[in-house]
Amino acid sequence: AQYQLARIELVKKYIAENKYEEALVLIDQCYIYPPNLGEGKLHGAQENDFDYYKGCIMEGLNRKEEASVLREIGIHSNTIIATGGGTPCFHQNMQWMNEHGITVWLNTPVNELVQRLWHEKKHRPLIAHFENVNDLEVFLNKKLEERSVFYSLAHIHMNEIALNIHSLVNGIEQLFKNNFQQNHS
Repeated sequence: AQYQLARIELVKKYIAENKYEEALVLIDQCYIYPPNLGEGKLHGAQENDFDYYKGCIMEGLNRKEEASVLREIGIHSNTIIATGGGTPCFHQNMQWMNEHGITVWLNTPVNELVQRLWHEKKHRPLIAHFENVNDLEVFLNKKLEERSVFYSLAHIHMNEIALNIHSLVNGIEQLFKNNFQQNHS
């Protein structure tokens, strides 16, 4: 168990430093129980922490590519880009999106997110390990709290459940007119 605990602590450090490749090597080692250490996997031992941190690592690794693709696609005019929940939170993506277009935060209540994500969790490394809905809800509340500082920078905020398409279009048109007038006066 000490073998895995030491690696988990290093994994946390590497994640905090955005050293995802190094963290991935260590987390993969956590699933192995070297016989020369004299500690094997205990019957019934949980590996949820390993799965969670591996999900965080994979998310971090994918974010670099995601930022690059966002910028490649976003330089084209008349483009609408829908991003996932983490995209605005990494690599100054929200700032870049705000500078190059109009951003809209479709604020979805956590209970709605839980209903949508629960059945798709096996395809999402960050939440695949959750065994009950309550834990997923706690996790999503925490993520929303962490990420809302980025989401709140969006030009337009709308509650997705009460979404009125006419209000959204009017808000975008108004922002476009204001930005156009400022940039061309």
